[in-house]
Amino acid sequence: MDREAFLPLRDDEVTDQEAVCRLINYVDLFDPIVDELVSNRTANKKLGVGNDYYNTGRYFVVRDEFQLWLGVALKLWRDNGITPLWCQFKRLDSEAGITKDQFRANPELIAGAQFDGKGQLFVPIRLKTGVERDRVVGDAVAQIERVVDTLLGKSPEVSQT
Repeated sequence: MDREAFLPLRDDEVTDQEAVCRLINYVDLFDPIVDELVSNRTANKKLGVGNDYYNTGRYFVVRDEFQLWLGVALKLWRDNGITPLWCQFKRLDSEAGITKDQFRANPELIAGAQFDGKGQLFVPIRLKTGVERDRVVGDAVAQIERVVDTLLGKSPEVSQT
């Protein structure tokens, strides 16, 4: 099936409130995740929200090194099927973002990471299933902290090659 094709709409799709409720659940994770990162002193400050046609999320600054965007990235979710939540990493001192050469981490840590045409790094934030919201938030925070530590060279998982 062509993922980009516009398929005829079905009645059950346009009236399905469960789908929109779940999307709102995803969006409602942004602030608790960023608030916990600020509380843990991983994040310095929250910034504004950032949206376009296919993405919605929140920006924040991490350890005065990175600007991150945490959000629902619909095309990444559709194309990769990993998760609705993605984190975009960009160095504060560079417009170009993180390149593949700059990000030399253990493949398990960044499994599923994507680079767009501008060199922007997008890392999937895998949502813990079958648990309460607090555990989903805590696990997402831990994933973001591991990637930040790796990017800053503070993790034993960083390759030295």
